[in-house]
Amino acid sequence: MKRLLTLALACAGALPLLAANADECRLLSSPEQIDYGTLDRSRLTPQQPALALPEKTTQIHLSCTHPVDLSLFFKAEFLDSERWRLTDNGHLRIKAGNAVVDGEPVELGLLSHPGAAPGPAAASLDWRPQHGMTPVRAGQTLRGRSLSLTLTLEGELSASAFQVHGMIQSTASGQLQAPASGATSNLDLHWQIQPAACTPQLSNNGVVDYGKISAQSLQPDKRTRLPSRHLNLTISCDSPARYALLMHDNRDGTALVNSMVFYGLGLDAASNRIGLFEVVFDPRLISADQVPAAYLTYSTGGGTYWSNASAQSNSITSKTLLAFTDEDNTTKGPVPFRNLSTSIEIKPVIAPTLDLDLRQDISLDGSATLEIVYL
Repeated sequence: MKRLLTLALACAGALPLLAANADECRLLSSPEQIDYGTLDRSRLTPQQPALALPEKTTQIHLSCTHPVDLSLFFKAEFLDSERWRLTDNGHLRIKAGNAVVDGEPVELGLLSHPGAAPGPAAASLDWRPQHGMTPVRAGQTLRGRSLSLTLTLEGELSASAFQVHGMIQSTASGQLQAPASGATSNLDLHWQIQPAACTPQLSNNGVVDYGKISAQSLQPDKRTRLPSRHLNLTISCDSPARYALLMHDNRDGTALVNSMVFYGLGLDAASNRIGLFEVVFDPRLISADQVPAAYLTYSTGGGTYWSNASAQSNSITSKTLLAFTDEDNTTKGPVPFRNLSTSIEIKPVIAPTLDLDLRQDISLDGSATLEIVYL
């Protein structure tokens, strides 16, 4: 997905036509393409609401064959009197400095509108929304054949910009304009946002082995619940990430009960269903970053809304998102965690032996896949 920002240096309203023509002036940005590279949440901490982008500069050169008004204008969507919008989740500040006209260093002044008297001059100025920038000497706007200056770009993206499911390519496109001559130059900002990557790991490689079970230890006419076993689950992310969990049955259709909380144990030689198992999370066993306690919350709406968080144990399912939060009895949903660990309980049930083919050994063949869903 691309988020586009139109940055245009332009003058609002009518501009006086001067003697110079568009083909007599050239306006260049060097570089025209500014690349912030790949960004991720790894430099964010829970205390940081935003990530400052690396400071970038571009050199602006305006050259004309005849002396002209060298004023430049900027027009773009803005947030307030100081910041320009940089996508829906960020902003941009621009500073102008190191101005030189016809080889001589000069100061810069802001213009409230075309033709206005410049404001207080300085060697470096913040370029404010709805204002132009002009070279100044002795309080007066300078005319000349050439202007060079440095633009310093200071961008910032909010933490919410990094809550992405896949790699996001973004571009902010702008245009510098010298209204008196009609010369223009494009300026493009590029970056991509990489989602947080989380790695789940189960103890014993996720294998629960019940060894040999005697048929005589199983109930002939009713189901037998085997002793619960536990596995340790750790989820490690390269930066704090907001996610939920699902579990998918790799033996789909073999569970004794058709329910999204139960997973199959496979079939015997006569294609009878051997049993089922469920996987239970107990929030009292969860350790997550530095929070004193973690709670379970669920979403049946794909993460658009969440249940009241609770300290009660519950089973993971194949369709309802299970996630973790730091506050009890809240519907705010999951919060970002970097490291989480817990013990999960495996609870198998075997079908009545009268419903199984015991003429040969039966292998418990349950298998399920844990999925991390980034939110």
